[in-house]
Amino acid sequence: MAQKYPEDEFDRLAAKRKTVGAHRRPHKSRTWLWTLLGVLFVAVLVGLLIGNAMSGDRAPNAEPSATTQVSQEPTDGQAPDAEQPTDGEGAAGSEGADSTPPDAGDGQPDPNTPPEEEPAEEPAAPDKSHQILVLNGRGVAGFAAENQAILEGDGYGNVHVADYRGGAEPAQSTIYYSDDAYAGTAQAAAAVLGVDAVQLDAEVTAAYGAPIVAVMR
Repeated sequence: MAQKYPEDEFDRLAAKRKTVGAHRRPHKSRTWLWTLLGVLFVAVLVGLLIGNAMSGDRAPNAEPSATTQVSQEPTDGQAPDAEQPTDGEGAAGSEGADSTPPDAGDGQPDPNTPPEEEPAEEPAAPDKSHQILVLNGRGVAGFAAENQAILEGDGYGNVHVADYRGGAEPAQSTIYYSDDAYAGTAQAAAAVLGVDAVQLDAEVTAAYGAPIVAVMR
């Protein structure tokens, strides 16, 4: 049986020492490593969220980036500010220059197109103060005076009478006027007297010295 010796200082040191193994190192706690990884993960996640939020706030107000235009050095014979058209623009310009309207032709009007009718000019408004000479072309005494009374009864205030010296023409009652300024008055007087023929004839009116001459048959 082994003999027991009193406990000395070496025995006390041996009791306190923990022997793990001949070639093993004692395990160290890795809690700090996992804590560090967790902090880094949270920091990265927070950074991404903040970056997305800031970029989302700036997106509506972001101005489009200006397109950098590369200036080309002008070559000999080329204007400095002349812009060269692209292939698409050049083709479109050539096509537009070469193409002609189908109806252009040589400038001649289409024979199948009916001519446009010019609107008829309306006669001047009647003026009952214009001078009217009523000529007796029937040869019956008082016939011109009867027609004078009809015109004066309608408001014409400058009516005179005389005998007609023109022979058999015109065959029917006709009212002549010297120019377009008296056309409206002549037509209105013809309607009052029941005369269908109204003509522009400066020679007849000049022969009798009145702008409107009514030859009554």
